[in-house]
Amino acid sequence: MTRPFPVRLSRLPIPALAIWAALAAAAPSLPAQTLLAQIQLGAHSVFVGEPFALRLRVVGNVRPGQPDVSLLRDFDVEYVGRGADPSHRETIFRYVLRARRAGLLEIPPIAISGGGAKTKTAPARVGARPPENPRAYRLSVAPERETAYLGQ
Repeated sequence: MTRPFPVRLSRLPIPALAIWAALAAAAPSLPAQTLLAQIQLGAHSVFVGEPFALRLRVVGNVRPGQPDVSLLRDFDVEYVGRGADPSHRETIFRYVLRARRAGLLEIPPIAISGGGAKTKTAPARVGARPPENPRAYRLSVAPERETAYLGQ
C-alpha cells in the first residue's frame, strides 16, 4: 500500500504543525502582483469651484506608485496625502478637486501601477452647477471702536 505523503501529519511534532498552520493562514489571498483600485467621491453634486474629496482606494500585494491624475482636465487637482493600512494591504490616496466648469463632468479611469502590476479605476461622474450670483451676498466690516490698545 502506497501513501500519498511519506510522513503522516499526525507524526509531525507539535511545533512543526503550529508553524505549518501559521504559514497556511498567512498565505496571501490575492495572486502575486495584483492591484485593485476604486474611486470614492466626497460629493456627486457640487458648485463650480467648490472643493470636494476624491479618495483612490488601492488594494494589492505590491506598494502602488503615485496615481496618474493628469487626465482630470475638468478639475483643479490638489494632492492631500496618502495613507496605508498594511494589515489589509490597502493604500488610500487623498485629493481635493474643484470643478472648472458646469455640467455633468466625468472623472476618467485613473491608472495606478506598482511592482509590475497595473490597474485602472472605473470612471465616475460629478454634476457641477454654476456658482450662485456673488452679488446676492454682500459683506460689510466695520470696527466697533476707532481706537485699539495692545491686548484688547
